[in-house]
Amino acid sequence: TFKARGELKFIEPLFNTHVHGLPLSEKFFLGGETTVRGYKPYILGPKMQNRKSDPLGGISYMLFSIEYLYQIFAPAGIFFFFDSGCISDQHFSLPKINTSCGGGLRLELMNRTPIVVGYGVPINPDQKSDVRHFFFSMGGQF
Repeated sequence: TFKARGELKFIEPLFNTHVHGLPLSEKFFLGGETTVRGYKPYILGPKMQNRKSDPLGGISYMLFSIEYLYQIFAPAGIFFFFDSGCISDQHFSLPKINTSCGGGLRLELMNRTPIVVGYGVPINPDQKSDVRHFFFSMGGQF
């Protein structure tokens, strides 16, 4: 099975609202097993000045992902992926695209509940501390 996903999203604050005044729950985040695998969850994009490990989120978002799943036998398969994404706190701007590739094992148990174990290799991480090679998810879809 070959799967592809592409997303392009932008937030435009109105009136006198500044980007940094937006609540974190309203911003976009990237990284982790549901977006750009091989990176820590939500770690991509702008970070706090004093703590480089705390993401700020962004208002410009791009995600592209492709995956190939090969079914070995009924409940088990192996997959290979290429993920690419970008977050920015600038209006309609996508400055640096972070990419990763990798693969893993997918088991479908109990009425199509997937259990996924994988290994991602970031191609161009900003910092080594942004990387989390192994990932695990249960119940999530591509």
